[in-house]
Amino acid sequence: MSKFAWSERAKDAEEARRAVNTSPPAPELVERFYNAIKAAYPPGFGEHYDRLKNGDARGVEMAIEFLEADPWFFRSGYIKANLARFLKHVTLSNQQVRRLEKVLLKIVDERNTQEFRNYCRLARIVATPTLIEALKKRLTDDNIHHRLRATWMLFAIEQDNISRNP
Repeated sequence: MSKFAWSERAKDAEEARRAVNTSPPAPELVERFYNAIKAAYPPGFGEHYDRLKNGDARGVEMAIEFLEADPWFFRSGYIKANLARFLKHVTLSNQQVRRLEKVLLKIVDERNTQEFRNYCRLARIVATPTLIEALKKRLTDDNIHHRLRATWMLFAIEQDNISRNP
């Protein structure tokens, strides 16, 4: 993974967002907000995003790094949802699939956000025996939220299998 300071930049962006939400926002706070959002993405992120969006696998590494880092700031959830959607349309290496397995399991273990549905759809593509077994293990987890999210992801994977093999 790159040395980009994902969490620090996300924190700066969120602080700038909170500051700009003062009433009325001062022009310098708006400028700070836009600069912080821009800085929350590493150089070249937009180009890699556009490549992946257009089916070019050269955007995969940056997308996976972003999903692994899981930065949390204004509109990052929409970016994650899109990246998960775009990743379904490119060929992934075995190493990339293993990295995405970890991303998917982390999301199951940590939270249900608006992009979770896109992660479930990505799980259909990443549906390795390792991922499926790890999700099944979570069905007996003490945490009801883990069980529920694992169930949803397994259901998404199973729905894909049913549609492929009627």
